[in-house]
Amino acid sequence: MASRTGAPEGTMFKANGLEWDVIDTGMPSPDAPTLVLLPGTLGTAGIFRAQIDGLRDIARVIALTYPIERNLGRLVDSLITLLDELGIDTFHILGSSFGGFAAQWLADRASDRIETLFIGNSLVDPVPSRKRLPPLDTMEAMNGEQHKELILKSVAGWDESEPVFADLKKKLMESAETVGGEGLKARVMALQNSQAVPPLAVAPERIVIIESVDDPLIGPEARRAVEERYPGAEIRRFRVGGHYPYVTRPDEYNAIIRERLLAAP
Repeated sequence: MASRTGAPEGTMFKANGLEWDVIDTGMPSPDAPTLVLLPGTLGTAGIFRAQIDGLRDIARVIALTYPIERNLGRLVDSLITLLDELGIDTFHILGSSFGGFAAQWLADRASDRIETLFIGNSLVDPVPSRKRLPPLDTMEAMNGEQHKELILKSVAGWDESEPVFADLKKKLMESAETVGGEGLKARVMALQNSQAVPPLAVAPERIVIIESVDDPLIGPEARRAVEERYPGAEIRRFRVGGHYPYVTRPDEYNAIIRERLLAAP
């Protein structure tokens, strides 16, 4: 665990030639755990505002915005170097959607450093998701703005059963502009060009699967695949939460994380 003071919000760090935007709250106490947050395709570090504000009293919270990199292996290698440079040894990591997939690959390369692996609204194999997307060669040929248009068209079709879901859509539209077309394309292709996550050397009791029954992107088949990959893992399920329950149900979501952070030795 690191004892550094936090980096100011929006601080850029370069690791292995890639630039990460880092929000780092610093250590609230010398023996506090560290929580690393990885967003999804449309997210930036700031999308975890509710977790940053709600958990910084018990943990050093580090939320990240990805560099533009289309190779997931290089992205994960850079992330490991970044964590080293931030003085982080062991840590809890929560990844949502694309971030959950990346977090699993990080666990493949640094399993001994992970105290809890939170897999949020994510998947273990990108191949089935390709059925609802254009062919890979078509996506490769699309420019960034076309990728952004495709993603935002999908978001626009999501249900708005409560005002919070309409607010979420607005946040995602703003986030898409911040990430930019090329950044979105890089994330999409990093996922879709990847293989399925290999078996991990992470004990089931150190894995928490968070999912939503009404997730518009991660359907029953994908959720079942995650659950079957990690038998014995803790499963926390939102009946209504959508693809971003940490935004739409922040108090309940934070409670899941807090419980684990406080239980850690």
